Formats: sequence, C-alpha cells, structure tokens
Amino acid sequence: MKNLLFVLSLVTAAAVIAAPADKAAKPANPSKVSQEAWKTLKKETDALIKKNFKGGFADYWHNDIDAARAKLEEALTKDVYLNKEKIEICSEIARCHLEATRDIAAALEAVEYPFKKLQLCDADKVLAETSRANLKSLVDFNPKAKVADKPKNKITAEYFDAEFKKAKAPRGYHGRLVREYVAYCNATYGKDMFDKIGEMIDNQYKMNPKSDILNDVYRYISTSFRAEGYMATAECAEELLKFVEKRAKNVPGPSARAKFTYAAKFPVLSEKAYAYAKEFLAAKAPEGMKESDKKGYIKDRNAAALFVAEADMFANPAKAEQIGNKYLETIEKKGDKIELAKVYEKVAKKLVAKGDEKSTKTILAFHAKIVPLREQVKCECFWWNDAPRTLTGVLDSERYQKAKKSLLSVKYGENLKFLIETDAAITGREMTFDDGSKFRPTEFFSYADEVGVRIMLRMFLDNMDDIKMGLANPPGFESYVATGIDNPYHCLMIDAREGAKLSATFTTQYDNITGHRTAKTNFRQESVYLDDGVALLLTMPWESVFASIPSEKTPAWYVEFIHWMRGGYTLGGSPSVHNRSSFAELKFTNFNKEADAKIKRRLLFAGKKIFGASCSPRGNGYIEKWQDPELGDQEFYLKKVKPFVSSINAYTARIKKTMTDDEVIEIYAAVGEKLFNVDFIVEQMRRQWLDEKFTKE
Repeated sequence: MKNLLFVLSLVTAAAVIAAPADKAAKPANPSKVSQEAWKTLKKETDALIKKNFKGGFADYWHNDIDAARAKLEEALTKDVYLNKEKIEICSEIARCHLEATRDIAAALEAVEYPFKKLQLCDADKVLAETSRANLKSLVDFNPKAKVADKPKNKITAEYFDAEFKKAKAPRGYHGRLVREYVAYCNATYGKDMFDKIGEMIDNQYKMNPKSDILNDVYRYISTSFRAEGYMATAECAEELLKFVEKRAKNVPGPSARAKFTYAAKFPVLSEKAYAYAKEFLAAKAPEGMKESDKKGYIKDRNAAALFVAEADMFANPAKAEQIGNKYLETIEKKGDKIELAKVYEKVAKKLVAKGDEKSTKTILAFHAKIVPLREQVKCECFWWNDAPRTLTGVLDSERYQKAKKSLLSVKYGENLKFLIETDAAITGREMTFDDGSKFRPTEFFSYADEVGVRIMLRMFLDNMDDIKMGLANPPGFESYVATGIDNPYHCLMIDAREGAKLSATFTTQYDNITGHRTAKTNFRQESVYLDDGVALLLTMPWESVFASIPSEKTPAWYVEFIHWMRGGYTLGGSPSVHNRSSFAELKFTNFNKEADAKIKRRLLFAGKKIFGASCSPRGNGYIEKWQDPELGDQEFYLKKVKPFVSSINAYTARIKKTMTDDEVIEIYAAVGEKLFNVDFIVEQMRRQWLDEKFTKE
C-alpha cells in the first residue's frame, strides 16, 4: 500500500509543480489517480498470483495467491479507488478464491460486494453485472433456465432501451451491452429478444453503414449462450442464424460469406453451412474492395473451401485425392503437400470418432503417399552382469567401446514445422537450427543390471571449450519412457550439463498395477564432459518400475529421445512431441534366471522396508493407523487388514540374505508386487468394506 500512496503523492506533486505560481494548483483528476493506483496494484498482485498459478501442471500451494487476495481486500477500504476500479478489484478477489481453493461461495460473494457496499451509477451497474455474469459463466451450468427464473435486477428494460439507441459508444460497448441484456433475459433465446437486439443493430447501421457491430454483438451472444449450454442446441442455432441471415447484407462481401461464417460455428447447422460455403465460393469477390478488407475476405473464403473439402472427403473417402487437389487449387496452393496432408489428418480423425475404420484406412492410405509410414526403430537393452557402477567406468569398458550403438539420426518433425515452433515457444524447449555443416549424431546405448535400466547418450560437440568454461550449454533432451506396450509413459526433460538434476515434467497416468504411482521422481542422471562432447547416463531403478521388469509379459519398453540441436534429432523418428505411436522399441536381451533372481532379490529387500514402514507405529503407517481406537477402524482392521498382513508376514519372514535364487523367484511371485502396493491394496479393501457396510439393502 506504500507503493500506492507513493504513486498518489507523485501525481499530486506533479500537479502542484505544473501549476502557475499566480494560480491555485489544479486538483489531481480522481479518475486518473484511481486508474494509476489500480494499475500498480494489479501488477503487484498478478506477480504474486503467477507464482502459484497451476497452469497445465497442478501446484497445490496457494500462499502467494492468498497474499494477493489480502492486498486486494485491503485496497477496497481505500478512498483512492473509485467504483470502476473497486468493481475490478472484486473480480480479482473472486479469481483468487477460485484459483486458490475453488471457493465458489466466496467468489460469488466477492462479485456481489459492489451491489451491497457501493453507490453505483448506471455505467457502474453494467460493469458490475458483467463481472457477475463472467463469474457465473465459469461456475454455473444451467441449460434449462426459463424466463420465469429471471432474477430480480435493478437494471430495467427502459435502461436498455435508452442504451441501445445511443448514437455513439466506445468500440465493443454495444457487444457488452448485449451480453448484459442476454443475462437480463436469463439467457433465453426467444424471438422478442432477438428482435430487440436486431433493432439496435439496424439503428447503428443506419447511423454508420460501415459499422462492424454485427460481429461484435454476435461474439457476446455466443459467449453467453455457450456459458449457459445453449450453443449445441438446434433451436438456439436456428434462431441465431435467422438473426444473422436477416442482417448479412450489412457485412462486407456477399451475404453467403456472413451466413457461412456464423453457421459453421454450430455443428447442428453443418448442412446449411455447407450450402452457404458452396454459395460463397461460387460468388465473385465484391468490386472495389479495399486492401485492408481483402485479407479477411480471403481468410473466410479459404475457410469455406476447407469446410467443403473436409465434408466431401468425409462423405466420399475414395475420392479424397481428387477433392484435395481441387481444394488446393481453390486456395491457390496447387501442389502443396503439407496443406493436403493436414486435411487428410483432420478427416481421418473425424472418421475415427465416427467409428468408420474402413474409411479411415482409405484416407490414411492417401496420407501415406505424402508422409510414408516408418518402420519402428528397434534398440537393444542387454543384461550386463557386474556392470560398472559409474559413468566413467562404462565409458572406459571394453564392452561399451565395442558395442553397436543406436543413433539419434532421424530429423524431428518432418512436415510439422509449425508444431516445432509453437510447442517450443510454449514449453521453453531450446533448439538450435541446422546450419548445413556435417555433424555426428548422438549415440544411444542401453543395458540393465541389478540396479535398474540404464540408458547412455553420447553427444559429439564442437564447442566443448566454451561449454567447459560456462560460456555455452550442451543441447538438452526431451525423452519419453513407456515401461510396456500398454503402459503410461514418463516425460523426462534432460539438462545435459554436469551436475544438473533430472527434470521429470509429468507422467501420463491411468489405472495399472502400480496403483497410479509416479515413478519419475526416482529416476536420476549423471553427466560428464569429454574433450569432444558430453556423455550422459540415465538410470531408472527397478524399485520405480517393479511392475515392468523383463518377462514374457514385458519383453520390451518403448522410448523416444529428442535431442534439441540443429532443429531436433530423434531415436524413433517422432513427427511431434508426445507422439506415442513413434516410440522406438527397447528390447530386453540376455536376461536369464540368474539375472531375474538378482533383480527380484533387490526388490524383495526394498519391498520389505516399504511394508514394514506401513505397519510401523513409529511412523504412523497406513496399515498401523487402522488399529487406533479413535482414528482408525478396529473392526475393519481385524476382519480385513490383519488377515492380509498375516498372509504377507508369512513370506517377509523368509526374505533374508541366505535366500536361494529359487526362493527369491517363489517369494517374489507370491508377494513381490504386493509389498510395493501395500497401501494401495489396503485402500481398495477400505473402499470395498465401506461399500458393503453402507450400501446393503
């Protein structure tokens, strides 16, 4: 708040200095002071909110969001802010409640504050109503609202009559006004409402024939309807289309252009949109069109051509190539294989959604002529008994030096340059680009020992002197590891610098034998700088992937490594990031009974510790807590948990250093995976117990 007072003092001081000596200083403009103070406060609170913003990956801390909310709530008590800014402050407070703890009640209370505590003029009421409507569109879903449910509102119909007839208003004002009117009508879409909005539009066109008000108004109508769940209904679509058709003549270009543009937004109007698109394409471009209007016209015409092409291909896949070539001619991109491949992909996805396998294969056959299907890359992960435990030990070994390595030699992305550029910009992936010089591709070498699966990446670089001095960084990797044909994959961002820690961004996850376990946190990496490049060793311990150790059930893993240098080079040939279908097969070889026993021996000792911790009273283990007479459930423990624990203990008592290989394999088959999943298993027991106890008829 000191910052806000400082801003206020500067504004006031500036006014005093600027005033002539013989005249009284002009008082500061309250509106400007309020705006500047809010601008400063918004910047401060946005910075706090950003620290905890969840984005694509949940972060369950919200202390900084709470701090931002406290600043905003304090601001409401300050006289420096006028009503307009206080309404915006209340909207931000509501945002904080939703973002931090999803407290809908508190958020709704925040947007009601202006109505309860402030003296609002008509313009302020519209702004406050917009804030309320925006919030409700986020948290409410009421597709069956009726006129009878219309809330009692201080804003009257007469108010809208007066506002709709205003000759001049800021850009976008009438659109926002329409949205408020839709909210006032409680999102019903009857003829009366459209007629009234139409009168306002017609009035604006009379005063300004070049007005873009129809687009402005449509955007707000559709936003309101989408929030209320009406956008997918045929009744709403038909009513809105009639509204648009009646006024399409006012939109620059043929009326079919406007009708297509709006009809195409409604899936339920696809047949009409198709007819309008054909009509639009058949019409000549308006004469005397300004250069500034041509770009939008061409964009809409190309969209109509694409709409027709996709519909025709969907209806007649056998003629997809002929239809596609006609489309390219229409958009003046004859022979553009990239554009044609994109159309094939869109149509194929729609056919898959329809469940039409035969037609999908027909389309994909045409796609394959442009982008030939690749054979899956196959790599080896062999068992290395008594392998070196360090990266330098592996590099110095004769076995590594003589081994055949796979190469990250397939160019990333191929014809999907757009995906590379946009995705890299969003995620912060760093890439260098191909300058045409020769280079030696990164080597991929994999083996397994009793610790886990190991993957070595050996890159060759020309600037190692700069890298060692800290003037440059070695290019990093984006990698994916799926520990089985149907298993979720781990996404690993690898920084190749010495001493860097593995950055595991997330794991795609669904129900499997690991109990939704996120194994990535136990993966680790080690890097070492060499004279001609960098060697990196990735280790995935068996404890993290116990459900996917080499066996008949899991003969291979599936991996992809993308080296972000020279535009990206890959192991499996990924045309895009997260492209599961292009992962390389990592085949396990040379795994015998001795290797199997070594892996499972290590896992049994690790699993025994996990089981012991769950049963331990010292650590308030998950199993132990059910014995507690107050916090637990002794009946559940005695009838369900205790027998389970006894069955496991019969085997854990045998887990000793003196076990033979046969005993190891026997015990692991009986309880190995149960030891790692013990908490998950008991949790399932609990759900079943409660279901049986409270849902019996």
